[in-house]
Formats: sequence, structure tokens, C-alpha cells
Amino acid sequence: MIQLRTRVKPTAVPSLDDMIALWQRLLNVAAVGPDDDFFDLGGDSLQALTLFHEIERTTGRSLPITAIYEASTPARLMAALSEEAPARFSPLVRLKSGVGEPLFIVHGIGGNVLELFKLGQSLDTPRPVYAIQARGVDGSEEPHDNVADMVDYYVAHLRSVQPRGPYFLAGYSFGGIIAMDMARRFQAKGDKVPLVALIDSYAHPRTFPKQARHLVRLGVSINQFRTKPFGEALRANWNKLKNRSGVALPTPMIMADFPEDGTGTALRNVHVAAFKALCDYQPRHYLGPVEFFKPTTSIFPIAPKRVWGDLIEGGLAVHDVPGDHGSMVRSEVAGLAHAMSLALHRAGEMAKYG
Repeated sequence: MIQLRTRVKPTAVPSLDDMIALWQRLLNVAAVGPDDDFFDLGGDSLQALTLFHEIERTTGRSLPITAIYEASTPARLMAALSEEAPARFSPLVRLKSGVGEPLFIVHGIGGNVLELFKLGQSLDTPRPVYAIQARGVDGSEEPHDNVADMVDYYVAHLRSVQPRGPYFLAGYSFGGIIAMDMARRFQAKGDKVPLVALIDSYAHPRTFPKQARHLVRLGVSINQFRTKPFGEALRANWNKLKNRSGVALPTPMIMADFPEDGTGTALRNVHVAAFKALCDYQPRHYLGPVEFFKPTTSIFPIAPKRVWGDLIEGGLAVHDVPGDHGSMVRSEVAGLAHAMSLALHRAGEMAKYG
């Protein structure tokens, strides 16, 4: 069952034909059947957010964005709009069924895991694959604003699916530092963690080693001249020279635009809380090995080993994959899926005989 939040007096549920027409317009496809899957049609997190915003605007009913996991076809979404009984939120979202110990992939800074669907379904592994979404994305609870609380919450739910190790963990972007801290927690309890995979994951730049911080400043400055008029880029860099109190992430990477509705407000709150957690996080040493998956065009113009090399005792293996920070898990996901599948297989063999 899906939790239904009502903000204003509900109007009539739209007809199935109306829902199909909305999907056609939103996804820009000529034909949509009642049982066609949102993700198979090319839907992404932004389009899901727009879909639910339009449903709330026209019906007065507010579905959490997590509803798309269970109701990913027009027919099932129609049924969800007719439900009244609330569902209990879980941070675990199954992306792929399988056998054996699962792979768990932690969300990025936005908290929702729609962007991880293609990756989960593209992995060549017999194992189940779960995504871990942030508390609060459905609007039912306050989001966590520090990594330690996130780790407590996710570990408790993860153990409900898999009580004992070995654990296979991955994290996309901000989720990488959460996955690494989860691995520390499992190791402290005596569980093996054969795989920790960081998918273009970094802590906040101000926590980087001094030399790496200088490289980040240089890369951001160069990017200003690539993306802005010369005069505007020059002024921006001059202002940075006058104020060197720290290194901040570029604004477009910090916040996104959210519609002013129940779903949009919930996701905005999760995003703000996650960014606070990122700013407050202090990286620590990790005893095991780590696999780092770096896109051709990364967020930061520095080598991962300059940031993580001294903090990872078990060694850092870097894999270059096609795409940029976003396309590597969406339109160009095949390269990442192939590289992660090989790493997951190697880790599974090590766990079997190690």
C-alpha cells in the first residue's frame, strides 16, 4: 500500500485515459499503454516529480515520490490514487530480484533513488540489488541532517533484510561517504564487507587535503571561464581571491528547483538536510579496500587518490567509466554497470574463499 497525503479536499480521480495522456505529454512518447512501465519509457526523477506535481495540482491529492516504485504504470498509479490506507515507509527499495547477499546502493544528496533504477536493473549479477532512500522523501518524517544518524537508521533496516555479513555496499555521490561509514560499522561488529564502491563520491571540499583544495579551486575557476561571460567569470574569481575562508560547492550542485507542493517540499527538506550533513562530515580512515568509479567528466578536477588515498588502508582502485556525474547512472549507465558488475563478482569470489 502507498501512503496518500491530502493537502486540500480531493477532487475526482482522473480517468485512465487522462492519466495515459498525461504520461504521453510528460514523457514525450506517442503511445503509452496502461501497463507500460515509467522507467522503461525513459522516465527519470525530475519527470516523476513533475508527474506528481501535476496530479496534485489537478486532483488535490499528494502522493510521495516513493509511490512511483510500486506504481510505475498508469494502471497501478490510478489504483494508488484510490487507496486510503497509509503504508509504512522503508528506506530499502528493491531494484532487482536475485539470490544471495544483496548489493545495497545508497542515495545521492537528493535522497530519492529514482536515478539509480537503470543502474540497479543493468547490473549483471545474480544478487538482489536494493537502493537506500533517505528518511523524509515521502514527507512522513523529518529527514536526517547528519551522517551518523543516517548510518544508524540504514544499518538497522539493512539488517532486517540481511542479519549477517558479508555486506556489499555502494554509494552514489554523497551516498559514498554514507556507504563507507556503514562499512566501518559492520566491520566493528565483526562482519565482513567485501565491497565498498564509491560512485563519483567525495566529501565536502573543505575537508580535502590542502593540495587537493587548491586543485578544486583551480578547477572551479577554470569552469567559470568555460560557462560564463569573461567579465562575469573574472569578477567571480576576484571575489574568491578576496575571501578565502573556505571552498564551497558550485551553487547548481547544491540545490535544485522543486515545485511548491507536498512532494516538492519534502524533497527540498531532504536535500537541505543532506547538504548540511555533507558540510559537517569529517572523513575517517577505512581499513578495507574501496572501488572508485570515476566518470570521464567528474564533479571535481582532481584524481580520487589525492582525496581518498591516505584514508583508505586497504587500497583504492579507480575505474574510469563513460559520462559525467549524472549521465553515468542514466543515459550512459552501461559502462558503469559493466565495471561495477565485474567488481561485484570479484568481491563475491573473495568473500567465498577469503
